[in-house]
Amino acid sequence: MIDDQATHRWEGRVWASRIVRLVAFLVPVLAAVAAAIVVSRLLPRPDTGIGIVGWWAALIGVATAVMVGVDRLARKLLPLAVLMRMTMIFPDDAPSRMKVVGGGGGG
Repeated sequence: MIDDQATHRWEGRVWASRIVRLVAFLVPVLAAVAAAIVVSRLLPRPDTGIGIVGWWAALIGVATAVMVGVDRLARKLLPLAVLMRMTMIFPDDAPSRMKVVGGGGGG
């Protein structure tokens, strides 16, 4: 009876939800920092004033583009974070949270 009850229920996973949200926040920031480091090592640092401004503009532009792109991908984790916090009882077998996030819907 206890095993049957467990298959019809989602228990809230607060810490897992927090970790997923933290990953969704940190990954874009870390990717932007890594991209800026790579570009700074690939482009030679100029000596002139206008060259330095262009070098910094390239670094900031690449870092921003990478952060925006990775952020769009990382935001797809946020529905999973919401589902991880939920506690629900289902009349039939509980579907996998990953299938619900992915649009599969069924168990």
